[in-house]
Amino acid sequence: MKFIEIYRNIVNPARILAKSRQKWLRQARNQRYYMRHRAEVRKKRKEYYELTGK
Repeated sequence: MKFIEIYRNIVNPARILAKSRQKWLRQARNQRYYMRHRAEVRKKRKEYYELTGK
């Protein structure tokens, strides 16, 4: 059984690539969301400081 799995992975590495690509896409999406979130927080903080006069 183990031999067949190993053989299949050697013949078809596309599955491994797909898995890593999935992981990479998820990381990229999270990164993008995080950056947008940080930008919004920065903007809100700036507005707050301008209103309160530091």
